[in-house]
Amino acid sequence: MALAPTLRQRGMMVMVRDITMAYTQSQTPLQRLIFVHLPSELKNKYPEGTLLHPSAFDPCLLIAKADEPFGVTGLQTDDTLNIGTLEFLKKENEALVEVGIKAKPQKILENGMTEDFNGSRMRIHEEGYGLSTTQKGQAEKLELLDPKGSDMQMDNKDRGLNYMELDPQDLRLYIFVDGSFANNRDMSSQIGYIVVLGNEKPTTHDNELRIDGNVIHWSSTKCKRVTRSVLASEIYGMVQGFDIGYVVHHTINTVLGRLSFPRVPLVLCTDSYSLYQCLVQMGSTNKKRLMIDLMALRQSYENREINDIRWIQGNCNPADAMTKASPNEAMKTLIEENGLTIKLEGWVKRE
Repeated sequence: MALAPTLRQRGMMVMVRDITMAYTQSQTPLQRLIFVHLPSELKNKYPEGTLLHPSAFDPCLLIAKADEPFGVTGLQTDDTLNIGTLEFLKKENEALVEVGIKAKPQKILENGMTEDFNGSRMRIHEEGYGLSTTQKGQAEKLELLDPKGSDMQMDNKDRGLNYMELDPQDLRLYIFVDGSFANNRDMSSQIGYIVVLGNEKPTTHDNELRIDGNVIHWSSTKCKRVTRSVLASEIYGMVQGFDIGYVVHHTINTVLGRLSFPRVPLVLCTDSYSLYQCLVQMGSTNKKRLMIDLMALRQSYENREINDIRWIQGNCNPADAMTKASPNEAMKTLIEENGLTIKLEGWVKRE
């Protein structure tokens, strides 16, 4: 969805469909989809058993092979979301019929149309190439626990995520990370991150950047390890963010590489000076477990799997909202405007 507006701008189509043979109560024998197994009579036509191959990010996120028409397919139980050329959509439909998997007719979405996918409501904007996703009525089931309190979720039932078109010639994948030390009731630490695909440009102020982009993934979890310092919680947060960001990064580069767009750099952003110093200025720690994580991150940085590490101001870090109870203006701006302004405290100029 984060790539859909950019791909639609270049002539790609968005299609959704339901697979009627996805459930055990199906009246017909269950079959796995075409990208996994094929009947023997179709082995000659599809010798490798697939028109698509799974991404490193998710085995249910599929990308068309290099010798096939361009397309990307996302699967969620019985829901299928396709983004690709008309030739790809036609070939996918023909292959589905040949295999004998029963499915509802595909729906190609035009501007102004709304369809359900993966428990959410997806709407194609009436103008331009953007799209939005909102809840499918889940908020209607919420009930107040404290009559005197307020509930932000109940007051914003129609709030969702917007996805805007981006310039594929100058994309970056940003991973904003944060960790809070012993801030939970059981004295455990909370770690979180937000993954954003976007474009950036300088503002009129020194050391300040404006990022316009789409949210891809986010997480807020209790740290499973015992942390004994602020640095430890920050390191664990960055490790977790980089782990998921790395496979997302690989998937995006695979998709855009099919269309001959430049490779997307990976940028890590933290508001922790001690963590930034450990990674780019070779600071150290005497904790063995932390030393292993730091060495792994440094190696990825030196091998340019991480293209840039930035030390930013805390009030500009949207991941701060993943670890603290206090409101975060950066997070609010990112959701409402698909953008945020970050102030750089430190960075490395790499040749």
